[in-house]
Amino acid sequence: MGTLTGLSTNIGALLALMIGLPQIFGTNNLWPYGYYVEMIPCLMLVCYAIFFLHESPFYYLKRMDENAAKKVIQFYGPKNDCQINEQIENFKIQQRNESEVKEINWMKLCHDRATGKALFLSVLLNCTVSFSGIMAMTFFGTALLSSAGFTTTDASLANCFAGLAGTIGILIQAITIDKIGRRFLLLGSLISLTMIPVDAIEFIDSAKEYFPDATLSIGWTKNNLSELTIPQMNIGWRELFHVLALVKEIDQPLVLTIRLSTAAYSIKQVEFILGIRPTISALIWSDEMDSIKDWYEIINLRSGVYSKRLVFDLHAKHRNILKMLPYSIVMSESEFNRSHWNLIEFPSVFAQSSGAIVSDEGVAFLGWPTAFLISLMQPLVFPDIQRITAKLIFVKKKQNINDDWLKHSGFVIYLLEKVLDLQSPEITTGIKIFIGYNGRLSIENRGKQHNYYNMKAAGQARHDQNCYDVELIDRGWQVELTVGGNNCQDGMLKNPTKITLEISLTKTRQLRNVIVSKTGDGNLDLIVRDLKHSSSNRPQLYLYCLFAMFSIARTFT
Repeated sequence: MGTLTGLSTNIGALLALMIGLPQIFGTNNLWPYGYYVEMIPCLMLVCYAIFFLHESPFYYLKRMDENAAKKVIQFYGPKNDCQINEQIENFKIQQRNESEVKEINWMKLCHDRATGKALFLSVLLNCTVSFSGIMAMTFFGTALLSSAGFTTTDASLANCFAGLAGTIGILIQAITIDKIGRRFLLLGSLISLTMIPVDAIEFIDSAKEYFPDATLSIGWTKNNLSELTIPQMNIGWRELFHVLALVKEIDQPLVLTIRLSTAAYSIKQVEFILGIRPTISALIWSDEMDSIKDWYEIINLRSGVYSKRLVFDLHAKHRNILKMLPYSIVMSESEFNRSHWNLIEFPSVFAQSSGAIVSDEGVAFLGWPTAFLISLMQPLVFPDIQRITAKLIFVKKKQNINDDWLKHSGFVIYLLEKVLDLQSPEITTGIKIFIGYNGRLSIENRGKQHNYYNMKAAGQARHDQNCYDVELIDRGWQVELTVGGNNCQDGMLKNPTKITLEISLTKTRQLRNVIVSKTGDGNLDLIVRDLKHSSSNRPQLYLYCLFAMFSIARTFT
């Protein structure tokens, strides 16, 4: 009877899933009819309960109504008086046994060894079933599959097949439970549940070990597009770091699968991934649910330097639009040139992915500070100056992290007289320029102290977002830092803050070497875009000397 009950429940759920298919009643206009159909068995059960369903004989015996109990037994199965009386006696014995069981309290039940084992097993089985997610999949399967990137039709069909699989499982259980045994079925199902979920890192490690020449595919999805506004379709920098943590461990060719609506509002993130190495490509797909109002970013992506690594698998209407669109003539290029920088990365002792990833679009510092970039530009000689510019995007791993914990975390620039054999990402000499996550600024001279030089300058950049434009000018005798906030979308510089610190010239009168890195807590990630180290001479000084020499020569003539 238990098997029939479970089978009936699964069949009912399967029929409900079939009714909810878009081909039947699962549309915006027809969905009420699905409830009307489900009302039919409910009304049938109500009618049956009113006219044909009686209380159990056991219920009437508890109420001391033996005649009503006999009538119920006679109704459900015609029997003679002897059989009815025998059935009544059996119910009375069962009633006495139940009253004796009620006198046993929970403490005695737990101390009884056999009963305690059975109770523990029953509770454990019910907890396992609850944590397996079967109820969530039953009631919210379509929504969960849609959030994983399935279309509405495919999600409904997949959920329907899941219900069919459950019904088949009940039938297999009914046939095999007495032949194979409950222990084997229980252990087999639990082991299969532990093997189904595969962590992304475990998947990558297994692919590297068993399929080193394979091309891996990573899906970059968003929830159901019909429930999202345009800003929510964007894959932000926080989601980018989730992919970067995986890409950092992959040496194999990689295909990034992205929905068209998502790609149209996440071009900077897509370009950053594609710029990491030539073996990374992107597959952009769409279906009838994708709605694109502005194709400008897609045109730029298709016309840019990564165009040969793009594959479009679009719905017919989007494919026709893309064919009619022109290619972009003016293409912007990143200020960052990775050939001008050398990445030094140290082994990490932390469990989370840490280090740096260099892309043609910039640098990403992940987790704990275990890496830095050294500028390969030859230091100039005073009175020439050098300039370092960058756009910073700070990303907290968790939104609920207290900002006070991150007050020492940020972007750091080191100016060193000599780049020696560095054994650690923590540099304790030279001049340290710090731009904090919360806008705290400082320039610190950690060299030999001089009474006539200030050793530190500090300031605070005011901005409500964690994105900053940075400009550092090193004049050899003075360091000037200007930091202003932007809207994280390459907007105009807002509320710039400037601090300066006078320093001593080096003995060789050369400008200092430049190293950039991230410092502080591992719960803060950092994107550095448009990082540029440039230099310029001081023409005004030479003109002044030339004018002075001309004046002296004129005096003697």
